[in-house]
Amino acid sequence: MKESVHTLEFATIGDVLKKYRKQSNLSISQLARLTGVHKGVIAKIENGSTRRPGLKITMPLAKVLNIPTDKIVELYIEIDKRPEVLFGLLNEAIRLFNVPLACLLHNRNA
Repeated sequence: MKESVHTLEFATIGDVLKKYRKQSNLSISQLARLTGVHKGVIAKIENGSTRRPGLKITMPLAKVLNIPTDKIVELYIEIDKRPEVLFGLLNEAIRLFNVPLACLLHNRNA
């Protein structure tokens, strides 16, 4: 059975990242080496000190942990539930992937 974010009970994005890191049998130090994200940053995300990490930090972690991009965005939507955060995520995603908004809208309507 495919696991859905809707069926999971997480308080933070860090809870999800920690779950996947442990499933991958990686320490925080190993994940830091593989992603280039400082281990202190990862620890703060996982322990809840940093509750809303940006996509610039989350995406390298998700890539190494094999968490699909759409699942990460869905987690932000499900956990945060704030329109201004979603707007910020969309802007950051456009910047990260260097895709004009018009192309995103065209592809969705095609």
